[in-house]
Amino acid sequence: MGLKVKSNSGNGDSKVDWNAINVQVEDDTHEARVSLIVDLGEQKRADAVYGVKMNKANVSYFATEEEAHDYIDEANDIVGDWVMDKEGYDVAPEEVTVDAKLLELVKDDKELSSLDEGDTIFKVDFKIKSRKNAEEVAYFADLVDVYVDYGEDMGAPKQFRVMLNKTDFKTRELQGYAMSNVPPMKDGGIWTFAPLSMHTKLAKATGCSTVLEDGDDAGDVSLFLDKPLGLPTTQSTKGDKTYLKVGAPCGLPKKVLALGVTELDVSPEAITFEDATVEQLENATLRKAVIDKIKKAVNYPDSQIQKAIEEWEASKGSASKKDEEEAPEQKKAPKKAKKKVVAKKVVEEEEDAFDEDIPF
Repeated sequence: MGLKVKSNSGNGDSKVDWNAINVQVEDDTHEARVSLIVDLGEQKRADAVYGVKMNKANVSYFATEEEAHDYIDEANDIVGDWVMDKEGYDVAPEEVTVDAKLLELVKDDKELSSLDEGDTIFKVDFKIKSRKNAEEVAYFADLVDVYVDYGEDMGAPKQFRVMLNKTDFKTRELQGYAMSNVPPMKDGGIWTFAPLSMHTKLAKATGCSTVLEDGDDAGDVSLFLDKPLGLPTTQSTKGDKTYLKVGAPCGLPKKVLALGVTELDVSPEAITFEDATVEQLENATLRKAVIDKIKKAVNYPDSQIQKAIEEWEASKGSASKKDEEEAPEQKKAPKKAKKKVVAKKVVEEEEDAFDEDIPF
């Protein structure tokens, strides 16, 4: 199967006790395998704020100080107080005197087209940019030697599943990883995933370097499925709550790989907009945040995944009364062949909380 850039130009009602789960995962770099990739569809992407640390050209000019402050407020609405302070975006606008060089720089800005040399304007060291819609994915990996008791509602202990995506600290919405390519970093290079993207981190951690190279495997993230990797976890405690921080994926030592890494208990697979089935959704037991993200995709209406989700949710609702009377045995997804999935390419700049209802 191939969840690939095309070209290179659970909705359960029970509440999960995360304290009880997190304490079962010891601090370590665990052996893991990529177990699930979920196509989140084509997502509308919020405006982004890019500063001069990323590119010196990310500077904005305004005719009045009031306009500059309004722009700072707009950026704050996008990224929040913490990022504004960390990146220095909340610094007061700088007063600058217009010279010939600056006139040339802002000549295409209608708001500043009437400036003359010697005039005073105001500068902030960032730009707010609109971003194109992008196909996004979510990654999951199972710690193959860590079996966790999720509670009696979830049956027998399972290999601990980690979602590698994060949630937005303001909106609590799942953050998908955009299937986006960036320009070559050097002459002779190719368009590929950004160096710091999760796609690149997984390619390196799993040894799938061909995903980042020119050729048939370029951009094919489905190659990560079932591949072994290391995932560091660290517990932290605040009050009576225990949190689990998951670090960046890393490669496993050659000695560990030579000895062999424990297999997954379930079939590794990808859930896609074109081929999603009720069986896949039932086996994956996706958390509500993932389902909500999928439903926000612009290509969700009339898609195969919409049909599968609605049928799955309806079956969950109709089964609720029966579930109250009779606890079902733990289902184990059978191993099966992988399917092909294709995600669209979007060319642009690339940039730990858990759901309360379902642990996956």
